[in-house]
This record gives sequence, structure tokens and C-alpha cells, in this order.
Amino acid sequence: EGFKHNGLVFATLSVPLTQAWETYHKHQKQDIELQMAQIRLEDVSQQMALQQRQAYNEATEAATLVELKRQAVSDAEENLAEVRSYYQAGMLGTSDFLEAQTLLQQAQNDLYDQEINLRLKVARFKQLTQ
Repeated sequence: EGFKHNGLVFATLSVPLTQAWETYHKHQKQDIELQMAQIRLEDVSQQMALQQRQAYNEATEAATLVELKRQAVSDAEENLAEVRSYYQAGMLGTSDFLEAQTLLQQAQNDLYDQEINLRLKVARFKQLTQ
């Protein structure tokens, strides 16, 4: 009879131990999942910050290039004015005058292209920071 009683006690104790073990492992799994989610969040945050810095740098660089292109247009305009006066005085040929006009047109086209690039870079930066 003592043996039956011990078996009954063993069965009664084994159920709570199994539940405690399962609960412990569920909590461990949840803790690991939480840590993984926190790591992913930190990684995404760092990637976003990097993208924002890159976008800012690209926009700043594009703005600098716009200023350089504006100066190139100004220089080409001055050159054309000078070449025009020499051409009108008969001191330069038609090819020199046409080349000066072409250089001005190219400088204006480059400026236009760079202004578009700047707008795209600024839009990308705003998109990443809003």
C-alpha cells in the first residue's frame, strides 16, 4: 500500500514540474524574441540614420555643384561677350564665335541638369527625414 501512495505523490508532483519547465522555456523564448526584435529595431534605426546622412551629403554636394555650374555659365557669358566684340571688329572668325555660343549653351544645359539633380537630392532627403 505504501508503494501505491508514493506513485500517486510522484504523479501529482510531475505535472507542476512539467508546467513550470514549459513556462520557463516559453519565457526564455519570449526574452530571446524580444532581444532579437530590439536588435532589428536598432539596426533599422542605424540604417535610416545612415541613409539620412548620405542624402544630406548628396544634397549638399549637388548644391555646391549648382553654384559651380552657375559660375561656369557666367564665365561663358563673359567669354561670348568678349568673342562677339572681337568677331564684330573682324578680329575673330565665325568658328570662334560659334564655339563661344556652343560653350555657353553647354554651360546652361549643365546648370539645368545639375539643378534637376539638386531637386531630386533634396526631395530624397525630405522623404527620408519626414
